[in-house]
Amino acid sequence: MEIDKKENLKISQEFLPFYDFLNYCRFCFLDMLEYADKKHLSMEAINYKSDADRMASENICKNQKQNLDQWLLDNGYKKVAFNFYFKHLFFSLLVDFCNYYNASLDIASNGNIYVAWSLLRKPLQETLAYIEWLYVDKEELISLMMENQDVSSYEIMNKKNRWKIKKHIQMIQPSISSEKMNIYDFRYSYENPLTLNGILQATNHLITTRPYLKTSPSGLNFVFENYDSIHRNTGFYYTSLSYVMKYAIELVMKIFASIAKLSDYTITVNSLNAMLKAYQALSIPYERAKNLIDLEQMPIYCPACGQANNTNEMWINFAHSYFECNKCHKKINTFQYLFDFEDIIFNR
Repeated sequence: MEIDKKENLKISQEFLPFYDFLNYCRFCFLDMLEYADKKHLSMEAINYKSDADRMASENICKNQKQNLDQWLLDNGYKKVAFNFYFKHLFFSLLVDFCNYYNASLDIASNGNIYVAWSLLRKPLQETLAYIEWLYVDKEELISLMMENQDVSSYEIMNKKNRWKIKKHIQMIQPSISSEKMNIYDFRYSYENPLTLNGILQATNHLITTRPYLKTSPSGLNFVFENYDSIHRNTGFYYTSLSYVMKYAIELVMKIFASIAKLSDYTITVNSLNAMLKAYQALSIPYERAKNLIDLEQMPIYCPACGQANNTNEMWINFAHSYFECNKCHKKINTFQYLFDFEDIIFNR
């Protein structure tokens, strides 16, 4: 995949590393969705207990007025129904996330930073929260969605459910984490203007009166803007979104790999790739990144000739945009989700 030509972008040079990482996340998500469609990952095979059940199921599929999910639940196929619903829900949420995330990136790259910010509310506050819920307790979420007629029971932004968001984030990214950003506070706090809600209040309302987010006297939010304030809010967009997406892509990759049943090596290579590209965007020096990930213990095996590659030059190129085997010189674009290593067979 080709990164947008930099000369066509209205982005300061200092923000380009963040833009590249955010685009890498975009391409990975699209690759996952394309792979899921190609491999029919949303489907779930049904081992029928009898020919009568098979015929009943086929008749329900033909008659769209009937609910196959309910028939599966009522006739002893609950696990099948749950597995299908889980996969279908995950990929549908990922599509929804991409629709808003991709549009936000494109609008930001054209210089309309406040509209770009406004498009992040749904994907970061709601869609990602449901993906987190799926990861932490898919049985709870799917049970509520399939068996409870009250939609408020699984409305994540409902007051009685919002505590779950913080709990899920803490389980995914424990508080002892060395990450600089508190993912929950950035996405949901109203007590700091430098949060998603702080920016959203100003982008969506000309006047705000919350204690920590009050409009300046004689002012209107983001109307009397000058170059410095636009530049500052653009920088905050790219840096803060990169921290969130480092967290989000790791989470999405874990769920995707479990559904696609990818090899451990493919999972590891993609996890390393995401971390390296995030570290590069966040200006973490290569030597420090190398120690954080322990790259010396992780060679990249060429899928063409089997050669193990583990030089500093190879890893730097890998983090930037490509892998090249030092034996057969096969090149692989790393600005994507990497399925290239899936067929490597390791002798035990």
